[in-house]
Amino acid sequence: MGASRRAVPSLVLAVARAGSKRLRLVWFNLVQTAVAAGLSWYLAHDVLEHPQPFFAPIAAAVSLSTSNVLRAQRAVQMMIGVTLGIGLGSLVQGLLGPGGLPIAVAALVALAAAVFIGGGFIGHGMMFANQTVVSAILVLALYHGGVGLERIFDALIGGAVAIVFAVLLFPADPLTVLRNARVGVLGVLHDVLARAADVVAGRKARPPDWPLTAVDRVHEQLSGLLEARTTARHVVTIAPRRWGLRATIEAA
Repeated sequence: MGASRRAVPSLVLAVARAGSKRLRLVWFNLVQTAVAAGLSWYLAHDVLEHPQPFFAPIAAAVSLSTSNVLRAQRAVQMMIGVTLGIGLGSLVQGLLGPGGLPIAVAALVALAAAVFIGGGFIGHGMMFANQTVVSAILVLALYHGGVGLERIFDALIGGAVAIVFAVLLFPADPLTVLRNARVGVLGVLHDVLARAADVVAGRKARPPDWPLTAVDRVHEQLSGLLEARTTARHVVTIAPRRWGLRATIEAA
């Protein structure tokens, strides 16, 4: 019992240290996202005088988020998805009106449309499909005149602010993005191989689910590396401040 009690503070301290480390790595991204969200609200509410431009800061915050990977891509996916979703939701609303059945129809149509046209980078991940269906549903859930057009404007404002932050003001350092992703892959490979060596040598017992867990960890880090490479190529292509790194990234 005494050993268990002594282990609790150590566990809490380890969790706190891990959380602090994660926070230190992304704190500047968080500040950028917060400023972009506030600026988006200001532009939509104070400059354009939209009464409830809730989606402007949401679009900026979701596009930038906590990661500097694929930010510009997320912003473009957000804007296209919202526009498509509002159009489809407005069409269903005009034909069927509000209610549970129209919402179900709008969700089905929006998801089907997102899958149908979501090829290439537009359909990468779940951002495009999610924003399309959410926007279609909100058109019917917030059933009053003008909400569709204002929501499109708000989404475009938030997405545009996110693109300005991600491409012009604070583009990701492609070399750092690639280096961090590679460190993650090497780190998880080291852990997996070390654990495998311990199991083979009999120093540690093998948990029943360990092989699947190890595969999942490696797959997660490799997926992150692929996203990092995509981000690096995007950044040196569209961000003026990173054009000088094109040759380096192509050779990386």
